[in-house]
Amino acid sequence: IPSPVAQLTFKAVPWWEGSELRGRRAVILLHEGKEVPMAFSALAVKLAGTHAFAEVRVVTKAARERFGISALPAVVMGTSEGRAYTLYSGEMKRLPLGEFLVSSLGRDAENGRAQPGGEEEE
Repeated sequence: IPSPVAQLTFKAVPWWEGSELRGRRAVILLHEGKEVPMAFSALAVKLAGTHAFAEVRVVTKAARERFGISALPAVVMGTSEGRAYTLYSGEMKRLPLGEFLVSSLGRDAENGRAQPGGEEEE
């Protein structure tokens, strides 16, 4: 079974943004571990239709500067074009991370973008 999380080097991020996002939000885990945290993997499966997930295990100074991170592990979420990224500042647990990632879909709907797989409004 292929992994829902792409393994990238920092230099490969622009290629991934250009070829793999296909209208989905970019979500990148930057860490120096050997395993992807379970919460991140579970969300990658659950949100595959609206978010593209990747990991960068060798975090260079350039990566830290581009994404504005000072500590690892870090999760950043970008626009569907891979332009502006927002740093996630919560715990690496499924519920708070999932709420952060899903909250982006509401903002897209408010900005006139489709909300794929979104919840119906009451």
